[in-house]
Amino acid sequence: MSAAGKKLIVAILVIIVIIAIAAGYFAYQTYLKPAPKVEVVKVGVLLPLTGPASKEGWWARHAIELAIEHINRAGGVKSLGGAKLVPVIADTAGKPETGMAEAERLINVEKVNVLTGCYQSAVTLPVAGVAEKYKMPFMVADAISDKITEQGYKYVFRIHGKASWYGRDAVQFLIDFNKKYNTNFKSIGLIYEDDEFGKSTAVGFKNYLSKMAPDYKIVIEESYPLAAADLTPLVTKLKAANPEILLHVAYVSDALLFVRTMKTLDWYPKAYVGIGAAGQSHGDFIAGLGKDAEYVFTQTEWQTDLLTSPGLKDFAWINDEFKKKAGDDMTGIPADCYSSTWVLYYAIEKAGSLDPEKIRSSLASIVISLPSKEVNVVLPYSKIDLTSEGQNPYTAICVAQIRGGKFRIVWPTQYATVEATWPAPPWSQR
Repeated sequence: MSAAGKKLIVAILVIIVIIAIAAGYFAYQTYLKPAPKVEVVKVGVLLPLTGPASKEGWWARHAIELAIEHINRAGGVKSLGGAKLVPVIADTAGKPETGMAEAERLINVEKVNVLTGCYQSAVTLPVAGVAEKYKMPFMVADAISDKITEQGYKYVFRIHGKASWYGRDAVQFLIDFNKKYNTNFKSIGLIYEDDEFGKSTAVGFKNYLSKMAPDYKIVIEESYPLAAADLTPLVTKLKAANPEILLHVAYVSDALLFVRTMKTLDWYPKAYVGIGAAGQSHGDFIAGLGKDAEYVFTQTEWQTDLLTSPGLKDFAWINDEFKKKAGDDMTGIPADCYSSTWVLYYAIEKAGSLDPEKIRSSLASIVISLPSKEVNVVLPYSKIDLTSEGQNPYTAICVAQIRGGKFRIVWPTQYATVEATWPAPPWSQR
């Protein structure tokens, strides 16, 4: 073989070796190189920490942070080597435009891996649009507007009920109690604060009332701004119309003002019922009114009474820890937010990845029978199923009555712990 031929062979061999090395390096990088260790999972948390709904926002924050503490204490995300969840908190101030801006900041600047929040439906609805735009998995925490999970979004999920279902269950409660106590209270007053939460809850109630109890009549319907400083004109109208049953969608601050105004004007219906499981269902409502809170009915996703039920009795320690952290027992907002955070973690655990597409797919496939040993869901549900529209259909809305300064479950009857006082006595007989 000539010298030139030998050089050619050597050159070819060198090229083959270089190609082999390059191919091996590529294969290593692609298939064999260990993935970089994930140290943290950043959870973007959007809540109204200032503004009219700040009290509820802080309850939600305490619950989400407690859930994260418990998840991390249990070993973090095990499929990611024990990565710890880290909350990245943002204040929406209860404003939709602020919520949207903060969501974008969390996604683009803070580089969070998932989002949760925003408590208020008026903020949650536009933030859901932001999450969908950026393909960011978003676990709704306690906002109930129907629209949130009816937009065809792929990245938005909710484990608790939507507003119209609260309306449905409120109608059934009235039907059941009229039958149980042999009464015929069918004239209704409906009042609500004029944001998305109030309006959607009211619409849901009216729709179901017309279907389920067409002989019941709404004799007065009024809305008002959340920041209203004086509700005397509203109560004056209600007193004149004098409905037997009054349904009220409210936050804590306006619920307190409303009941105080009813007492000042010496008017009280046969039954005053908070629907939407919001203002009247929290400890601050009782603390702010004292004995004047007695006999109020309120829808609630959760009260400590439920800890006596077989399915939830093992979760008493969670309420104990929440009370140490927040200064009060859990109610619906904390219970929803705590449970939602656990389900969000569960999806990340099953995904085994921080790839938002894999987390989204994991969320969309979740079906969990309750109670679960893997996920601390403290709600009185039989199941969490997010496979249809990201909305869990297996929700339950209870009704409590304030008795002896405590929320006592009175409906459905299988959860009842006391006999209700129906109708409520007027102010002069208390």
